[in-house]
Amino acid sequence: MTVMQGPIAATGVVRQRPSALWTAFGTLCAIETMVLLVYCGSQIMLGKFPADTLILTGIVMVLGDTLCDLPLLVALIASERLQPRLRWTLMVLGVLVVAIAQSFFDTQARTWTGLRNPVATPFIEGMIHAFPINFYANMMWVGMIAVQQAYYSLRARTDELVAARASERATQLAALRFQLDPHFLFNALNALSSLVVIGRASQAEEMIGRLSGFLRATLGVRDGAMVRLEDEFETIEAYLDVERVRFDDRLETRIALPADLRCAQVPPFLLQPLVENAMKYGVAPARGPVVVEIAAAVQDGELWLTVHDDGEGADGVSGGGGVGLANVRERLALSYGAAARLEAGPETQGGYRALVRLPLIRRAEPVEPAVVLAA
Repeated sequence: MTVMQGPIAATGVVRQRPSALWTAFGTLCAIETMVLLVYCGSQIMLGKFPADTLILTGIVMVLGDTLCDLPLLVALIASERLQPRLRWTLMVLGVLVVAIAQSFFDTQARTWTGLRNPVATPFIEGMIHAFPINFYANMMWVGMIAVQQAYYSLRARTDELVAARASERATQLAALRFQLDPHFLFNALNALSSLVVIGRASQAEEMIGRLSGFLRATLGVRDGAMVRLEDEFETIEAYLDVERVRFDDRLETRIALPADLRCAQVPPFLLQPLVENAMKYGVAPARGPVVVEIAAAVQDGELWLTVHDDGEGADGVSGGGGVGLANVRERLALSYGAAARLEAGPETQGGYRALVRLPLIRRAEPVEPAVVLAA
């Protein structure tokens, strides 16, 4: 199973279920030992018979009872997959038969060791006296072992379900990631084609080089893994290098990353669709310079990631539509559930702002001076 990292972490590893036979046998031995101690202790306290005789009798009885219990134990393990009503009907009948056999053996053992006087106490009366405790003890250990089996089975199913859900989330995140790649490449190649058409061959060549560098930087990110916010910002900076060739003087960027947030953990390429939207709807339609701001901050214990542009193309994108915004929302839902959200829309004073709010998860590393990038 896939082992996820970060907020979607799940064990992904099914815990080993103990051997059902050995677990049940150990429980049986523990119960029989308890019965032996209670029997010997109570009889010694009464003082009717010598302690050594009582202990010998108890050991013989427990060994005989355990041998009688073994077929019942095997039947209990083997019948786990039967219908409950059929299984427990068979088990009660089995307990009844085993209790009769144990009562016969216990009565005979007490006769051998001298604890029962055959003249004073008839054999059938001795069996009747022994039957209730044997029936009760057998029903007790059968019930305990059945509960053990149910617990281990439930735990195994729960682990498998958790692992399956983690694997499903990993698959969904990977699918969303693969959705981004052609979306980005389409935009980049379309821009490259425009440069070639208008005769800006040198800039097209430079853009190809920077695009190659950006794609190379994305190869090291594992699907499902979380990355440092500093690495995410460096990836965005590499993407902006590509777009600067395309837009030249029309694109101005301001990137602010506080030092204490460098090691915060975020899903990879979380901000890329938002920055792409800023390029497509904010910078591309503009005739003059457009400032794109990308910033990280902590508000109300959350990590706030903001992508803002002051362009005039905000009417071209709604607060909820588009491949990029939908992709980001789905990835946040898969990674954090209801603990993260995306708020996006045009601003009254002009421009467009996308705000990602997610849990702040840090990875301890040395703090360095704050990073403020501008171009």
